[in-house]
Amino acid sequence: MEVYRGIPVYPGVVIGPALLLDTEGYLIPQRSITASEVVEEFERLKIGIRDAAIEVRSNQAIIAAKVGTQYGAILGAHAQMIEDPFLLGEIESLISKKFFTAEYALSLVMRKHIKEIQSLPDARMASRATDLFDIEKQILGKLIGQRKEGLNSLNEPVVILAHDLSPSETAKLNTKLVHAFATEAGGRTSHTSILAGALEIPAVVGLGKFISEVTGGDIVIVDGNAGLLIIDPDAETLRRYQKTQTDIVSLDASLESLRDLPAITQDGVEIKLLGNIEFPHETKHCLDKGAQGIGLYRTEFLFMGKDAVPTEDEQFEAYKEVVQAMGKDRPVVIRTLDLGGDKLAAFSNLHIPEKNPFLGLRSIRLCLRNIGLFKTQLRAILRASVYGNIQLLFPMISTVLELRQAKMIVSEVKEDLFEEKVPFNKDIPIGTMIEVPSAAILSELMAKEVSFFSIGTNGFLA
Repeated sequence: MEVYRGIPVYPGVVIGPALLLDTEGYLIPQRSITASEVVEEFERLKIGIRDAAIEVRSNQAIIAAKVGTQYGAILGAHAQMIEDPFLLGEIESLISKKFFTAEYALSLVMRKHIKEIQSLPDARMASRATDLFDIEKQILGKLIGQRKEGLNSLNEPVVILAHDLSPSETAKLNTKLVHAFATEAGGRTSHTSILAGALEIPAVVGLGKFISEVTGGDIVIVDGNAGLLIIDPDAETLRRYQKTQTDIVSLDASLESLRDLPAITQDGVEIKLLGNIEFPHETKHCLDKGAQGIGLYRTEFLFMGKDAVPTEDEQFEAYKEVVQAMGKDRPVVIRTLDLGGDKLAAFSNLHIPEKNPFLGLRSIRLCLRNIGLFKTQLRAILRASVYGNIQLLFPMISTVLELRQAKMIVSEVKEDLFEEKVPFNKDIPIGTMIEVPSAAILSELMAKEVSFFSIGTNGFLA
């Protein structure tokens, strides 16, 4: 049993088979076979090894021709290792004795040798583990290519394990089958972590290196409460966590009875509880939990994972759906695009190389540089404003000038809609995020320009 401690980003406990998502996107589709399939699995393995070696030797010839035979020899050594009869024997032994698939047996054998090399005191020798990772990928690529499966073709619940997940990858996870995820990288405030909460997937990030210690199909536990990943738990640990799962279900049922009670402090101050959402379908969940409105609608997730900017009508329908679900009385604070940093869309004009994209051309600055994009979103928001209580929020405002520029564009869009006789709320409240130091310092001046502030990413202050 191996235990890793990281950063919990969404609570819950999940026990299930690991599905490794590495940088090549190779997923080990299944772990076991029947005794009658052993011979067929031997054949698959031999063909996969043969094809991998052929490809590596082909690459060796290309490298040798370009930069010299001494560099091509590196790949030649890889080919020899792939064809090593001892390696083949180890893998075949697991297939015949344990009835493992060729992929799973290969990964078990390679990860064992990788751990052995990484434990060597000689740093130069330990670095050769990279060669074994590459060999594993070469053979896996051939084996899985024969019956490749992806995240969209899962047929049983899994726990995703990866070095990292981008926000767009996380957003596309099928929550019916992906019950949890754990990553080597990541932080508590990353947008991947925020999405874990939106999708209600127990998750732990920032675990450090663990991928080499696990094989696809291994039983793992993701403890989103304590921030733990447990690989191959022993019987006692498994029983303890199974009981924890039962206790969590009981606790959730007891908390449900508190849903409709008023949120009032002991000294009589009423607190409005508002939900934060990324997707329109989350509105129902907020209402089910007793939310009194939407304090933050992160609209950038409508754009991520797409090859083109959503049209005005597509955005309008998304905003309208949320507002209508909330009704006339509950506020819906819609934040304009906060693209940039770790939130990138597929549109080529938004991929602007920068030394520090988290502090560069992002959010409101990106919108002010892409006026057409900005106006399209503002038109959609204003059109939806007649269906409920929409409040408009600008992200990452750092100067009064930026705020005034953004408000001026809103005024221009209002004039266009008025001339086109398109209905909208002429008095829509406008607010700004206070999330950078300069905004905090200038807050007294900014307060004269807006109807409300949003502090950080939670709630808003009138």
